[in-house]
Amino acid sequence: MKLSICIPVYNFDVRPLVQALYKEIQTKNLVVEIILIDDASDAEFVRLNSEILPLVKELIFLKENIGRSAIRNLFLKYVSGDYLLFLDCDGQVVDSGFINAYLTYLNEYSQTQVLYGGRQLSDASVSLVKKLRWTFATKRENLALEKRLSKPCRSFQTNNFIIKRELFQQNPFCERLRNYGYEDLVFAQSLKQGGIKIHHCNNPVVNIHIESNTEYLKKVEQSMDNLSLLVREAPHLVDEIKVVQAYYLLSKLKIAGGFVKMFPEVKHQIRDRLQSGTASLYWLDFYKLGLLSEKLRSK
Repeated sequence: MKLSICIPVYNFDVRPLVQALYKEIQTKNLVVEIILIDDASDAEFVRLNSEILPLVKELIFLKENIGRSAIRNLFLKYVSGDYLLFLDCDGQVVDSGFINAYLTYLNEYSQTQVLYGGRQLSDASVSLVKKLRWTFATKRENLALEKRLSKPCRSFQTNNFIIKRELFQQNPFCERLRNYGYEDLVFAQSLKQGGIKIHHCNNPVVNIHIESNTEYLKKVEQSMDNLSLLVREAPHLVDEIKVVQAYYLLSKLKIAGGFVKMFPEVKHQIRDRLQSGTASLYWLDFYKLGLLSEKLRSK
């Protein structure tokens, strides 16, 4: 069994991650290849990451940005492994036996086709300017294995997962979702509806880059663009999402129109409160509902 590690890169110094992976591969003599595709990063990051060319099988620099989904699909052109391990470029390996733990799991549970290892944040405290993203990650995303096992599809993320190559060829990412938001959920839901089980294990990576509140809110706004598209074109994939259910409730009660008229009056105040880093996640939920409602009610 051969494993291909696939790392999409965009404006991030990926050298420490690749060096840690390469060290384990060499130390344990593993049958593993590392492939990176850079999605048109700035020149400074291209220069820095070019230093790891000797450590990887492929390092491809794209001239134009193709987006989060398309770049993952592009790896199929370059990999030779039986399984693909996708890692985000801002991840950090916390265990020197990280790769071997995955290989051991796959050898023991040979029927596994998709496997998610989890994520965590460093123990370092964060300032208020990054508190929103940190809080969302700790409360909603970085779940313990026991909680992930209770909702294996909803708990899936694309930052640290393995998939069998043949299955990925049959089930690529939706390339219409170019920017941030819900591409992982759509991918997982598509697998679920195809009868594919998503397995979970405790083999996390640390997410070392935490966006500022302002940066994260921009991503939230992008995600509502994706979600509104999905509600219109593939509602069966997103009808379990709470903000979608809230919008459906507003529509059922015939108050969605009134809510959309009211939302602009408080939109900027809510955004300012979220940017301050002191607001609870309930304000973020309300902000998402307002954005989604605006997009779905617009002509």
